[in-house]
Amino acid sequence: MHGFPGYEVGSELPTVSHILDGEAPANNAAVRVDKTPGRGFRYAGGGTTVMQLLVMDTTEQPFADVMRAQVLTPLGMELSTYEQPLPERLEPYAATAHDADGKPIAGRWHVYPEQAAAGLWTNPSELAKYVLEIQSAYRGDSEKVISQPMIAQMLTEQGGGTVGLGPFMNNAGDSRRFGHGGSNEGFKCAFVGFLERGDGAVVMTNGELGGGLVGEILNSIAICYEWPEYLPPVRTLVQLSDETIDKYVGEFFAGPLRIGTITAEDGRLFASSPDGIKIELFFESETEFFAADANLTGRLEPTDDGSVVLAIVLDGSEIRAKKKGVERKPKGE
Repeated sequence: MHGFPGYEVGSELPTVSHILDGEAPANNAAVRVDKTPGRGFRYAGGGTTVMQLLVMDTTEQPFADVMRAQVLTPLGMELSTYEQPLPERLEPYAATAHDADGKPIAGRWHVYPEQAAAGLWTNPSELAKYVLEIQSAYRGDSEKVISQPMIAQMLTEQGGGTVGLGPFMNNAGDSRRFGHGGSNEGFKCAFVGFLERGDGAVVMTNGELGGGLVGEILNSIAICYEWPEYLPPVRTLVQLSDETIDKYVGEFFAGPLRIGTITAEDGRLFASSPDGIKIELFFESETEFFAADANLTGRLEPTDDGSVVLAIVLDGSEIRAKKKGVERKPKGE
């Protein structure tokens, strides 16, 4: 389970158990382990929701209460909360989410009972306090929330990938940094913090197409402050033929699990995940692509049986899936 679509304001909300079992009124499939722990990385909002339940069961308290006492209040994040739905007292401080057409979402935003994975309400100034605390704890200057030995574990890449225990990690030495993006319905954001330099930034938007803008703003900050090894490489694009585009369009499965769908619009290819996230694919060759507003690259590999294998590399972890609906033809046909 990659992410969650949320619920319209006023809708019946599922419990965490409903979410994990995929039972009504939950709007997601069941969350199940299908990868051996410690054997590589896969981004999983479902796994984060399992941790939410662990916190609740261990403390016997609501998740939002634990996070306020243990994290938000010690860091001075007084306007931030994991409460879902958003309490009425905080509504005047909240931005309105907008869809891909720039129209306000019904109810202004969605509600996310998957609090640990998608439920944090915050703003750039307060989220920056979290970034600053991680940097301070890493140096051994603060233990408001977490000790230096624990922060070292948190910032250590796990499973051979580029992700720590929570944040994504990049590069080494003076350019070593941590970060994470946020993507809820009508909201897109990201933060980055350098461990040795102490630089960082938080960018938030309230539009479904805000991911590209977030990236451009961070790139501009990187240029202004001369962030080392941050800017993406310069890429040269190719235009795919109509025949190649038709070959790549379809649904892709890893065994019985649908990974996503590729569609064509006016000579451009788009990939959509099962939870509705849609991104455009930009091609550097007939087979290799990347996404402009996601840390994603990949390949589309034609097979001998006339099908296509989709290989996605997301934050250092590769996922492979095969196009559905193509059967091997007997020789001679």
